[in-house]
Amino acid sequence: MSTNHQTYASCGCEECKPRALARNHYFTGKLLVERDFSDEQWFFREKIRLHHQRLHGTGIVCGLSISEHPNANCQDHLVIVEPGSAIDCCGHDILVAEKETWDFTSAPEVKALIQAKDTDEHVLEFCIAWRECPTEEIPVLYDECGCNDLQCAPNRILESYALEVRVHPPGYAPPIHSYGARFEWGARSIDIAHATAVALDENGQRVFVAAGTPAETLYQVGTQHLLTEASVPTGRAVLDLALSPDGHTLYAAVAPDPATSTDPPELWIFTPDAGTGIVAGPARYAPLGAAAEPGIALTVAGDGRLLVVATASGHIWLFPAGVADPSTPSATGTLGGARSPAVFSSDGNTAWLGQSTAAFVDTVDLTQATLNATPVAIAGISADGVALVSTGSGADRLAIIDRTNNSLHLVDPANPAQVQSAPLTSSPLFAVIDSGRGTAIVASAKALQAVNLVVLASGTSNAVSAEYPIEANIGRAALTNSGRRLFVPFSGDPSVAESGGVAVVDIGSADCRDALRGQACPACGVPDCLTLALVRGWSLGRKLEDVQDPPTDPTKDAANGIARIDNSARTVLASTQAITQALTCIMDHAGVGGTGPQVPAVPSGIRTDLTGISALNWTHGGSLSTQDLMRSGLVISFSAPVQTSDLHDQSIMLLVPQVSKRVADLPVTCWCQLAVPITALNLVTPPTTPPTCNAVGMKLNDSQVNALMEKSKSLALRVQVHGDLIRDKNNLGLDANHLPPWLPPPPKTGKTGDGIPGGLFESWFTLTLSP
Repeated sequence: MSTNHQTYASCGCEECKPRALARNHYFTGKLLVERDFSDEQWFFREKIRLHHQRLHGTGIVCGLSISEHPNANCQDHLVIVEPGSAIDCCGHDILVAEKETWDFTSAPEVKALIQAKDTDEHVLEFCIAWRECPTEEIPVLYDECGCNDLQCAPNRILESYALEVRVHPPGYAPPIHSYGARFEWGARSIDIAHATAVALDENGQRVFVAAGTPAETLYQVGTQHLLTEASVPTGRAVLDLALSPDGHTLYAAVAPDPATSTDPPELWIFTPDAGTGIVAGPARYAPLGAAAEPGIALTVAGDGRLLVVATASGHIWLFPAGVADPSTPSATGTLGGARSPAVFSSDGNTAWLGQSTAAFVDTVDLTQATLNATPVAIAGISADGVALVSTGSGADRLAIIDRTNNSLHLVDPANPAQVQSAPLTSSPLFAVIDSGRGTAIVASAKALQAVNLVVLASGTSNAVSAEYPIEANIGRAALTNSGRRLFVPFSGDPSVAESGGVAVVDIGSADCRDALRGQACPACGVPDCLTLALVRGWSLGRKLEDVQDPPTDPTKDAANGIARIDNSARTVLASTQAITQALTCIMDHAGVGGTGPQVPAVPSGIRTDLTGISALNWTHGGSLSTQDLMRSGLVISFSAPVQTSDLHDQSIMLLVPQVSKRVADLPVTCWCQLAVPITALNLVTPPTTPPTCNAVGMKLNDSQVNALMEKSKSLALRVQVHGDLIRDKNNLGLDANHLPPWLPPPPKTGKTGDGIPGGLFESWFTLTLSP
C-alpha cells in the first residue's frame, strides 16, 4: 500500500481536541455493531495520540530532510524528501517510508507566484502535515439507509501525509531558543515627543534625550522617576549623541541651520553638572570638516576619546578625552565612501567600521596621526553596522548587521572566513551588545530582537528571539551596564504632535527551569504543518541546492540563480535513544574537549574571577566596643574595585533589633535599618581609579551610639551587603555569599563567594559599652 501523499485526493484531517476516554465493556450476550468496533479503535488511537502529544511533544524525530535533486536541470522545480518520522501538535505519527521526489512548484502558493510572473525574492517554508486517506473501495453488502445495492465504502483508512509550501510574508521567525532574552515594556516610558537619540549617564542616574521636529531640544531626564530635570533648545536637528565615561561631558553632532544647509555639521560639547544639569548652550563647538554631511555618528572609547564618522563620505576625526578644542582633532582620515558608525576595540587601539552594502570591514589604526583603513574581506555579507563583542581576553569579535540579507553575523576579524549568521525578521538598523550575558539586541524600524551570541557561535540555528514591537522609527538605543534595561528612542509619526517618546524596556533572561515546571497541557485544534526546511531568496527559475560548509556568498548565489535549502530551521524532537547518546557523550567527554571558538563570557556556573568581600574590621559573631565603633566605624573591604555609585543605603545596611510583644503577646524581635552615612573608601595606595573604590565604611555619631546603649550594656547589631546591587569594574555582581568557614575568608581565595555573581552577605557582632 503506497504512502505517497499525491496518491489520494480525498485525504483529510480530524480535530484533535482531547475528549474523555471511554472503552468498550464486553460481556457474554452483548450485541456488537459498527459503533462498538469504531470505539474500540478510537480508544487506543486516542491513548497513543495523547501519549505522544503530552509526553513527547512536537517535532521532527528523524530523517525528513529536504535535499537538492541530483539532476541540475530539475533543481528549479524538484526536491528530494528523505524518509523519516515526525509527531505533529495533535500527537499523530507522520511516517514517510520511502524517499520521494516532490515538485514544489505544484503547491498552490508557489503556483500563484508563477502565474502572476512574480520576480521578487521570497522565503519558502517546506512543511509536512498528517493526513488520513480512505482507500480500497469495496461494495457495501447492506446499508440500512441505502436505496440500492451499488453503495461502496473504503475498506481501509491510510494514515498518510501532505507536503506543503508556504510563502512567508515578512515576519517569519525561526523557533526561539530557550536561552533567549525577554523584553518587557510596561508603563515605563519617557513622554517626550519625537525622540531621536539618547545618551545614558548611569552613575548620574540621568539620560539625555534629543527630541523634536524639525528643530530639536536636549532634555535631561532622571532615570529613577523618568521626569524631565532640565532642557536646552538647539534650534537644529541633532544627528547623534554620545557621553563621556564619567558622565560629565555630553557630545552632540548637530546639523547646520536649514537656511544654510550647505554648511558642515557641528560638534557641540555640553558640560552638565550634577546639580542643575544641562541648562545652557554648548561650552565648546566647532564645524566638522568643510562641507555638508547628511549623517554623523559619535563613538566614545573607555578612556574618553571621541571618534566621529561622517557616514556618507567616510571622513573620520579622533579627539582626545574631554575634547578641549573641537576644532583641533588629534588625528583625521578620509576612508572614501559610505561607512557605518565606528566601534573601538577592547584595547582602544583599533576602530572598526563597516562598508555599507559591501562585504568589507575597515580596520583603522588609531595610534597613527593619519587614520587609514585596511579593509578586511568577509564574503557573503553586507557590513551595514558593526558592534563589538569582547571576550575580555583581547580576542575581540564583531557583530555585523546586514540589511541586504536581514541578518546578524558573528565574525572574528583575525579569521574572517568563519562567519556565524543569524537570520532576522526585519531589516536591522543597529545592534547593542551585552557582553556579560552574551546577547546582541538588534533594532529594526519598529521592533527589537535578541540574538544569543553563545548559541550562535556554537552553530545552533535557533539563536534569535521573536520580534518585540515598539513603535515606528526607532533610533540608536542605550543599554545599562547590567544589561537589564534599554532606553529606546522612537520618533513616531512626524505629523502627530504627541507621537514618539523613549521606551524603557526591561530585559530578563529566560528561566531554564520553566520548561520543567508544571505548565498548561500542549494542545491544538487541528493538525499543524511541521517545518522541514526554509529557502530564503527564492524567485522564479532559481535552482534549489543544499547549504554548503563553509557558507556560500548569497550575492553570488543570487547571481548564479541559486537558492539554498536550510534544514536547520526545523524543530527537532529527539528520541530517548538520541538523548541518552548525548548525555553519555557529555559525561564521557566532560572537560576533555579541544579548543573551541572564542565566545562571549556568560555569568553562569562556578567562576573564580568575581569580586568578593575580603576583610571586615570586626570579628564575625564577636564583640566590638562603643569606643572602637565611634573611632573607626564599620569598614568592609573588597577583593577588587567596585562601582562607587552602587554603595548606598539600599545595598549596605546596618540593622538594629527592636523587641515587641504584639504577636500573641509573645516577645518578637524585629530588625530595623539604622540610617547611617555610607562612605566609599580606598584602602590601597595608589587608590583605585574613579568611579570605583575598594572598601565601604559606615560611621555612627555619638548621639546614635548613646541612644543604642541607653537601656543596655550590650546590643547585637547585624550588617547586610546585597551583592546583586553592587557591580565590580566588569559590571558583574559582587560575589557576596558566604558559608562556613568563609568568615574570615579562606586563605586560598582571600574573599567570600560561591562562584556565582550576587548573593547576600550577613554578619553580626555584639556592641558593648566601653568602660
